Amino acid sequence: MSPQRRFWSPRLRTTLWGTGLLTLFVIALISGIMLYLTSPLRARMYQVLQTNQYTSLFAQIHLDTVQALLVTEEGYETRQAYQYQELVIPWATALAQDLQHIVNLRQQLGPEDPLYPYLTELEQYARDAVQILQASQRLAAQNRWEEVKAQIEKLHALERQARTATSILLSNTRQQSAQAAQATRALLLRMLLFIGGAMVIMAAALLSQVGLTLNRVVKPIESLTTYLARFAQGDLQVRAPEPASPLEIHQLAHTFNQMADQIMASQMRLEQQVAERTASLRSLNKQLQAAAEVGRAVASLSDLDEILQEATRLIAARFNVYHVGIFLLDASGTYAVLRAANSEGGRRMLRRGHRLKVGEEGIVGYVTGTGRPRIALDVGRDAVHFRNPDLPETRSEAALPLRIGNRVLGALDVQSTQSAAFSREELNTFQFLADLLAIAIHNAELLRQSQEAVEEMRRAYAQISQRGWEAFVRQRSVKGYRLDDQGHLQPIAETESTQPSPTNESAQVLQVPIEVRGVPVAHLRLRKPADRPWNAPERRLVQELSRRLSSALEGARLFTESQRRAAQLQAVAEIARDTSTTLDLETLLRSAVELVRERFGFYHASVFLIDEEGRYAEVRASTGEAGAEMLRRQHRLAVGSASVVGQAAARGEPVVVNDTRHSEIHHPNPLLPETRAELALPLKTVDTVIGALDVQATRPHAFSQDDVQVLQILADQLAVAVTNARLFAEVQEHLESHRKLHAILAAATATLTVEEALQQAAEAIHKMWSDLAVAFLLANPTQRTLRVVAAKGHRQREKALGMEVPYGHGITGWAAEHQEIVRSNRVQEDPRYIKGTPGTQSKLAIPLIYRDEMVAVMDLESPRPGAFDESDQELFRTLATSLAAVLTNIRLLEAARRRAEQLQLLNEISSIAATHVNQVELLQAVLPRLVEGLGGQIGGALLRTTGPYYKIVAAYPPGAQPIVEDLSDIVASALAQKRPIILPATEGLPPQAQPLAQQKGIQSIVMLPLLFREELVGALRIGLPGERAWSDEEQRLLEQIARQISTSLEAARLFEAATRRARRERLVTEITTRMRASNDPQEILQTALRELQKALQAEITQVVILENGENLSEA
Repeated sequence: MSPQRRFWSPRLRTTLWGTGLLTLFVIALISGIMLYLTSPLRARMYQVLQTNQYTSLFAQIHLDTVQALLVTEEGYETRQAYQYQELVIPWATALAQDLQHIVNLRQQLGPEDPLYPYLTELEQYARDAVQILQASQRLAAQNRWEEVKAQIEKLHALERQARTATSILLSNTRQQSAQAAQATRALLLRMLLFIGGAMVIMAAALLSQVGLTLNRVVKPIESLTTYLARFAQGDLQVRAPEPASPLEIHQLAHTFNQMADQIMASQMRLEQQVAERTASLRSLNKQLQAAAEVGRAVASLSDLDEILQEATRLIAARFNVYHVGIFLLDASGTYAVLRAANSEGGRRMLRRGHRLKVGEEGIVGYVTGTGRPRIALDVGRDAVHFRNPDLPETRSEAALPLRIGNRVLGALDVQSTQSAAFSREELNTFQFLADLLAIAIHNAELLRQSQEAVEEMRRAYAQISQRGWEAFVRQRSVKGYRLDDQGHLQPIAETESTQPSPTNESAQVLQVPIEVRGVPVAHLRLRKPADRPWNAPERRLVQELSRRLSSALEGARLFTESQRRAAQLQAVAEIARDTSTTLDLETLLRSAVELVRERFGFYHASVFLIDEEGRYAEVRASTGEAGAEMLRRQHRLAVGSASVVGQAAARGEPVVVNDTRHSEIHHPNPLLPETRAELALPLKTVDTVIGALDVQATRPHAFSQDDVQVLQILADQLAVAVTNARLFAEVQEHLESHRKLHAILAAATATLTVEEALQQAAEAIHKMWSDLAVAFLLANPTQRTLRVVAAKGHRQREKALGMEVPYGHGITGWAAEHQEIVRSNRVQEDPRYIKGTPGTQSKLAIPLIYRDEMVAVMDLESPRPGAFDESDQELFRTLATSLAAVLTNIRLLEAARRRAEQLQLLNEISSIAATHVNQVELLQAVLPRLVEGLGGQIGGALLRTTGPYYKIVAAYPPGAQPIVEDLSDIVASALAQKRPIILPATEGLPPQAQPLAQQKGIQSIVMLPLLFREELVGALRIGLPGERAWSDEEQRLLEQIARQISTSLEAARLFEAATRRARRERLVTEITTRMRASNDPQEILQTALRELQKALQAEITQVVILENGENLSEA
């Protein structure tokens, strides 16, 4: 048996089972008795609840009938079928729902139920009420109001029967409720007495069982607690006695002793693990010390081979391994090449260039291919291991990648003669060493690259110095300098020989090179008599002086060059500053060439600009008398010709001729005979060459590459200045044109109509171009004609105004027909021209088009032949485009103003209608504003009464007598279309209103039908003087006004109905409140009869109480 099954003793289990069963028995006994006692009470309460439910249902049906009676009387008073339907339908639906509820309840009960007769009577009552309401609706729809009155009387009789039945049912309900309450109080008293006695008996039994259990269990547990406390204080040897009885305490003590034995065994295992971990940490510490020693060694070296060899030696010595090798990837990354090894076999592999293919051969190939370490604890079983005859004693092998980031540089290969020789700690140490070696290898490679870069820079500086000295010497036209016999420094001419004279061939000559950054730039030649040879100290002295002289000469050359460059840049800045102060092109170019010649000391300077065709570079500014003569002759050179300027303009890059005597592209100019060097620099803006800057010097090789770069900067700035000057001139011209356009448009936009705007534009154009005759013709797309609405400058202006020109007729008509600009500078030769204004020689016709719609045509005439060019056409085209937009905006403004007035009228009518809740008052308030807003003289508002009759409830002007009007067939058929209709006054007004219409000059009548839910409820009639066409927008406005007034009329009607309904609801509530104030049936009936007679103003009100078996008809 398991310990869990044996823990509880038989006696204890018996005690607990007995206690539990006794408790369950007492609870079951109490529950049974309570169920027995409460079953009659539940039946009686259920019967009372059912009776109350049916009574409430009967009372609800009675109230619904009263409400239906009230609304039928209200609907009967209106004599309007649709209003009667709206009032009666909700209550008929409510009574139908009550009837369905009664049917469902009656089907649930049987005929033997005492309430069954009441439900049968209630069902018949509800059914009769529904039938009466449905019949009254049908009669009201047929306008049979006398029969509707008879149905209302039947509903009155039915309501009196319901009131009597309700009173009887209320009396029965109160009697049953009183009997149920008395039975409930007696039953509750018996239940309380029984439950109290049962609880006392059960508590005594439970207390006796608990005392017995505590005596057998608690004392042994207190004894066991003492042993537990000693064990908790650290006495792990203590054990508790295991008594045979009770069984629970025996099991508890036995479990405690087992736990103590397990804790002692766990403590011993923990001490053993601590000892093992301490030994492992000592081994790891030695490995880390060895790794730190290797790291210090490789960090102190810079040569890669030394780093690798020292690393293999230290790793083998400190970790006592058979072989250590370091592989590095070749340049292509295909092979891992052995670069260092410590063993004899490894040195043999180094001598023959041992390598392994990356990703394919051996463990090293795997590691360099994947970048992940690999360990073979038994090489005989490893499928990847490469069996090397040079290392026959290998039993274990570990390869670790040398990585920098994600880049693999190679691998560290460690081999041992023992199987499973590498622990996890050693492998971690080897990986740490591999990372250190990777960093050292990477640093050595960076050092080598830095050294190579420094050497490359040194060579570059040497080449720069050599070119600088060559240019420096060429600019001075001397070979060198010598001291004469008197100690004076004399230059050595280019044509002069530097070799010793024949008379001094036996002299002792010492020649020492002068080098700058390793490049010889000159040589120092010393001569002594033949009897005085040069000794070693003198030679060393001369060599030392040569080294110092080279440094001094290089510094002086750089200083001279920097000063020259600074002076050039300063001159460039000064020229750029001076040229930027003027925007006049001729002044700018003249100042630029003078400053270039003066600041740079050139013989001559000129600026050439390319003509509009791009064929020739024309001189625009030049220095000196020669330059003035060139300007007078309008000197020019073909672009691409055999000249320095022509080539620079064609290529778009600087062209240098440092010796004009040996150049094929130099174009000799007899005005400049002393030119020996010439430089042309292109004037470029972005990728366009606009000209060239030409400078000439009297000395060959006068222009170095640095000079070209500096002067190109100046040329670029000059090109920008020229472009800015040209743009400024164009901007000034455009500003003048736009000023005129702005003045014309300002005059046009200051008006409010299209005709005024065009007349103002015509006068402004004529004022600015007085020789032009200006006319504007408005387009009529429907009739395809042009009408002259504005003219200025014509001899017969008044005759021209109003004249119409068909599309396609003449130059102006042709422009309108094709919507294209027509420029005719010789109208007599143009077949489209039709003679108009005398003396006209040129004509320009421009359509005014806005968003693909032609608004008008601008017609300009001039007495001069060829009066209009491309710029004039573009200027007036721009004006036409802007004028078209202005005219469109004026038209839109007129439309917006009309729309605003219409919206204002609609808003005012809506505001007026919203302030009235009476239909007649609403129409009387709205009509005057509507007549005035539509420009009418008279008006009337009609409300529909019955059939085709309408009652005039409002008139304008005030004072008209309200009459009932039978609309004519014409007006009735017009209103039947349910949209605004315009009729002649003779057809739209009744005969009695015709004299007033004639007096007011009324010719047309606007009829606005007032509709609600597609049913005609009234109409508005407005008389207008004269006849006019109504646009679609005005038609929509009339419909919106009619719809708004109809909605307001319906809201007023609903408000009146809601007011009556609220008054009725308040009356019913007051009657019900007064009825509920008493519990006496007779007093309730008296109150109900009195209040109903007062509210309905009835002559007789009575309640008939039925005898047993008597029905309502007999009563």
